[in-house]
Amino acid sequence: MAQEIHDMVGHTLTSTILQIEAGKRLLQKEVDSAVARFKEAQDLVRHSLSEIRNSVHLLRGPC
Repeated sequence: MAQEIHDMVGHTLTSTILQIEAGKRLLQKEVDSAVARFKEAQDLVRHSLSEIRNSVHLLRGPC
C-alpha cells in the first residue's frame, strides 16, 4: 500500500509540474489555453489528494 501511495504522489507531482510548465509557456501566447492547463493541473491535484486521503484512511483501518 505504501508503494502505491508513493507512486501515486510521484505521478501526480510530475504530471502537475508538466501541466504548469505547459501553462507557463502558453501564457505569453495563448492565455485561454494556459488557463486551461492550470485548471487541469489544479483538478489533477484535487483528485489525487482525494485518492491519497482514501488510501491513508484504508491504512488506518477501522476507528
